[in-house]
Amino acid sequence: MHNRATYTRVLCLLAVWGAACTTAAAEQVERVVLQREGRRHTVEGRLLLTAQDGGVLLMARDGELWAIPPDEQVERTALDRPFEPLTPEELSSRLLAELPAGFDVHHTANYVILYDTSRAYAQWCG
Repeated sequence: MHNRATYTRVLCLLAVWGAACTTAAAEQVERVVLQREGRRHTVEGRLLLTAQDGGVLLMARDGELWAIPPDEQVERTALDRPFEPLTPEELSSRLLAELPAGFDVHHTANYVILYDTSRAYAQWCG
């Protein structure tokens, strides 16, 4: 069952994704392996900031921001390729997979809109 937090995350990702697409994609990709709440995660993305204590803020390809304190970092590697945000189609596929059945997608020049209302309403919102 998907909860309100999932939908809020989707909206936040869409906003951040838009910002990510407007920046230059020349930054190098970093891979950070982290241990959080008993689970191991691997995140690849653009390094936005490194704190004095070694914590990092990373933007993943889907626009999600990962604040990773030094005590959660298991491994950190600079990869030899430039950062590229997900395309609107890639983002749509990922987000639709997280949402309940019945959602559809509408693309505009600047937004990816996921909706479970009428297509006309989604187009109007765009």
